[in-house]
Amino acid sequence: MSLTELSLESFINALSARESVPGGGSAAASAGAMGVALLLMVAKYTDDSGKFKSIIDALEDEKNSLILLINRDAEAFKTVMEAYKLPKNTDEEKKLREEKVQAALREAADVPYDTLRTSALAIKYIEMLESDCKKNMISDLGVSASLLISAIESAYLNVLINVALIRDKEFAQALLTDATSIKVSSIKILEHIFKRVEDSLGSSS
Repeated sequence: MSLTELSLESFINALSARESVPGGGSAAASAGAMGVALLLMVAKYTDDSGKFKSIIDALEDEKNSLILLINRDAEAFKTVMEAYKLPKNTDEEKKLREEKVQAALREAADVPYDTLRTSALAIKYIEMLESDCKKNMISDLGVSASLLISAIESAYLNVLINVALIRDKEFAQALLTDATSIKVSSIKILEHIFKRVEDSLGSSS
């Protein structure tokens, strides 16, 4: 059974088990999926005239992509572990093992990068919905921002841990530079959105 076929309770219990998967990458993707799903709910309630149909369609695609990334992350990590278990008794075996490990590490870095990037794509929609959001759903908009922050920061950490092991430094640096840029700009916007929501709800902080 895939992770996305589990009940929420079973998925949380799987995360807490003494097993290598699912781990932080799948948790990051699930946070992103929940953040986008909540934003999608806000959009559907806000869409009285149909003007947000394109936003709803785009968010549906992003939500589905993030759901797939929950499983992709677990599979990518399994592939890395399987590559490390390959024999290394001869020079030929060592070479093959290293090639398999490096290919697996690239995928293991690409998946959380995709989680980060896909979560960040929701920002333009959360900004578009903010002014039209129904007053009784403004807190849901804020929770969506908070979940997306968590997803982006968590995915970024999973990019970091994998690129550090990639021998192709040009590839690793390019991926890391792009991931860092997306993270910094996205978190700044989402934190401002969260603060505006917080202030609108009467926060005195």
